Amino acid sequence: ILALSKRLKKQIRHFERFNRDGLTGTECAGKILVVLGVGNIGREMVSLGRGIGMRVLGGDLVKRVKDLEYVTLEEGIRSADVLVSALPLTETTKGMLNAARLRKARKGVLFVNVSRGEISPIADLKALLEEGLLGGVGLDVYEEEGVFAEHLRSGEGTLSESGKILLSLKDDEHVLFTPHNAFNSTQALQRILDTTIENIQGFYKKETKNEVR
Repeated sequence: ILALSKRLKKQIRHFERFNRDGLTGTECAGKILVVLGVGNIGREMVSLGRGIGMRVLGGDLVKRVKDLEYVTLEEGIRSADVLVSALPLTETTKGMLNAARLRKARKGVLFVNVSRGEISPIADLKALLEEGLLGGVGLDVYEEEGVFAEHLRSGEGTLSESGKILLSLKDDEHVLFTPHNAFNSTQALQRILDTTIENIQGFYKKETKNEVR
């Protein structure tokens, strides 16, 4: 969100000429961040958004966070300056954040998906970027991600249409793609290890550990 707001990709390209033309960005403080899917990851987004001075709204069927204002999907899309998908992939959410829905958003909205690529079809995101409705897109997850990742690693296999679109967008200054790596920190890996050990111990003790709801 910060990198897209401050046009970081373009800033890096301008460094060798020390040129600031066209680099004026925006601040996040005071903007509306809408987090769709306020589970474990979504709650972290709520905390981070508040930490940089954003007004944060949540969209979820279950209202787990007591001090968070919840809105409907339609209300969230209409009001967001920044829209983040932390939704689980289900039959209901697959394709949910498509062009028809996102066209109801404010012009210039930033869209970030850190959950599953199938929720926001890349062909639709490309169309909205070209129309100028989306001001930026940040993705850490992708449609048909396994096949796409294997092609990038080995050069083998046939790219799907979504994969071809992703490659056509990767150098766009309004787009940031990362290789499903948002989780990847030393601390997070230790937490995953600790949770795995707890689950194994709980299994043998016939205790429920870290239940997913």
